[in-house]
This record gives sequence, structure tokens and C-alpha cells, in this order.
Amino acid sequence: MQEVRPLVSIVIPCYNAERFLVETLDCVRQQIYSNIQLIVVNDGSKDSTLNLLRNCLASNEELIEQENLGVSSARNNGLKVSRGKFVLFLDADDLIQPNFVQKRVELLLKKRDLVGAGGGIAEIDEASALNGVKVSSINSLDDILQFAAGKYSCPSGYLWKSEVIKSNNIFFNERLQSSADKFFLIQMLSYGEIGLVSLESGSNLHYRVMGSSMSKKISQGLVLDQIQYAREVNKTGVLNGTRLKRKFYARLNYTIAASWWHLGSVGKCFKFCLKSLVEHPQVMLKLVFRLG
Repeated sequence: MQEVRPLVSIVIPCYNAERFLVETLDCVRQQIYSNIQLIVVNDGSKDSTLNLLRNCLASNEELIEQENLGVSSARNNGLKVSRGKFVLFLDADDLIQPNFVQKRVELLLKKRDLVGAGGGIAEIDEASALNGVKVSSINSLDDILQFAAGKYSCPSGYLWKSEVIKSNNIFFNERLQSSADKFFLIQMLSYGEIGLVSLESGSNLHYRVMGSSMSKKISQGLVLDQIQYAREVNKTGVLNGTRLKRKFYARLNYTIAASWWHLGSVGKCFKFCLKSLVEHPQVMLKLVFRLG
């Protein structure tokens, strides 16, 4: 008797995604792994995204419509209707190679103590061409606390065990913006380890990098998001007792200070420099001389 493959739910949040959405949907349909529940959440798009979805989704592919509440809300609402043993949150402009799901399912079934599986990430440009940059998913708390270079927290790179998420009431924090990805990882890592599929397995995420990416622009909104991120992490208590807690807050506060300086807010810059210094003087001073 043929073994029944566990259902995998793929949640795609989209806002004004008409330019890349069809290509993203196609990469899901081309997965070698076939037992997939596709859920697309239209987050109040103002362009032709909704019409596109109504015309191109198959009868077994699900569409959720909501007002524009942000990507975290869209992911959460997709999660609520997901039925899969595993779940992937795939951004509407990212692409996954044909055996992306297959390789991650194999790893999660083999190592049942894992809460999720990440893997290789190759950057692509607006024309979907590879730009030569290859990294991997963040898979440890140390990666996050030490601001590890060469690793991404992009949700599109992970397949998660739904049971861990739902039994522990884990959602994407809707009070956060760009930092919601890392905060979700921190929550998941408090319940177990994340495994990594080999970068040579041909199951990479193709992560689209564009000049207009929110993370590449320093704005007041981005700085306020970092401040809220610090508060949310502190509230969880997940870092209490970890050897890197003070170093993490020292670096985060210095990053916030540098952003305020860039935005011309000298007083706020000084305030967060002081916070960084109090947390860990050696880290703060090292950052000053290295980053300026």
C-alpha cells in the first residue's frame, strides 16, 4: 500500500502583488511534492491582484479576502484555515525550487524533534535572475542574538510543524512590521530546533531583492518597529538566562541609535547610545569604532 504523504499548507499573503504573483503560484504548482493545500490571502490589494486571483486559482485552491491589515495579519488568517501537518508562509514575490517542499518534509519526518526546516536561499532580482548571492536560513537563537551575517529570517524559507504553532498559540506579531519574522523565529526556537536542508540539495528559496525593499530604507517607521521589537522580545522572557541577552540588547540599541542619527534626531540617538552602553559597554564601544 502506498504511503500517504502528510498534507502541507502553503499560505501566500499578497498585497499589490500582480507583478510577481502568477510566477509564485506556478512554482507552488510545480512542486514535486503533490499533497498541498494552497491558501492565498489578499490583504486589501489596490491593484488587479484580486481579479487575477479570482481568474487563475483552481477550485481546490483557497482565496481569503481581507481589508489591508498587513502581512502578519494575512499570514495569521491563512494559518487559521490551514489543515496541513506542515505549513509554509511563502511571500508573493518569492520562488521555491521544485523539490523545496519534498526535501523539507523528508527532513521533518526523519528528525521528529525539529520544529521546522530551513535551507538554502539564493537571491534573485526583479527579473527573477539569480544574482549570485547564496545564504541560508537562520536556524538558531544565537544567529538572531548575534545578528549573524549571511543568514536570512525570511518566512518563505521555512517549513514548520503546524502542531507546534497551533498547540502553543504562536502567531506572527501584528504589532511588528519587518521585525515580525525574527520574532516568530524566536518564539518557535523556544520549543525546539530548526533543521537545515543542504544548500546543494537543489531545494532553495529564491528570495527576491528589490531596491524598494522596506528593510533597505531607514525610516522613522522602521526605527519604531525595532523599538517595539525590543519590547516584545523582553516581554516573552525567552532570553532570560541566555549568555547573549545583554549583548543582543546592546547591539539592538546601538542600531536604533545609529538610525536616529541618520534621521537627524540627535537627542534620541544619544538616548539609545546610553541604553547600549548600560547593557554592555564593551559591545557598544566596539560597535562605535567599527561602524562609526
